[in-house]
Amino acid sequence: DESALEMALKLSDQAKNSGELMSLTALTIDDPGADLFLKHALAVQYDTAVRIDPGKGIDLRFNALAISCLISAYLEKINACQLVILGSQGSEGDNRQTGFLVAERLGWPCIRDVIDFGFTPSLDALGVTCREEGAVMVQTIEFPVVLVIGNAGASPYLRVPTLKQKLNAKEK
Repeated sequence: DESALEMALKLSDQAKNSGELMSLTALTIDDPGADLFLKHALAVQYDTAVRIDPGKGIDLRFNALAISCLISAYLEKINACQLVILGSQGSEGDNRQTGFLVAERLGWPCIRDVIDFGFTPSLDALGVTCREEGAVMVQTIEFPVVLVIGNAGASPYLRVPTLKQKLNAKEK
């Protein structure tokens, strides 16, 4: 989900402006056809791009359980993540349960329908704005947490890289 990717970039920008470093990883579960999109993520300043190829034996359409198992296994393997930001729908199939299942497997809280978020002044928590039963709710959430992006009006599209950024991303 481009909204989730763009919102993560904005959070990284906020951290940089405060003198903190934040590492961003774009993760997809797909075949090699997704590599072009991952190159785009690298060009717009993601540090790492990861593609998990489930192979031909797993049908990912409407299979949030399989997707969440693959994501959770990756996160447990790297053991360095405090924030997971997911879109609410994949390109094939409606996998709206994925975020909840990832959070359940990790034992983390999950906030859904997130429309905005940013660091608190101390940078040790997030101020999260989400839609809840027709209302807008703002809350402070400590790490670790899984956020599932809803219809984010402020960041609906991923930024477009410059030619220089694209050329630099070729080396990654």
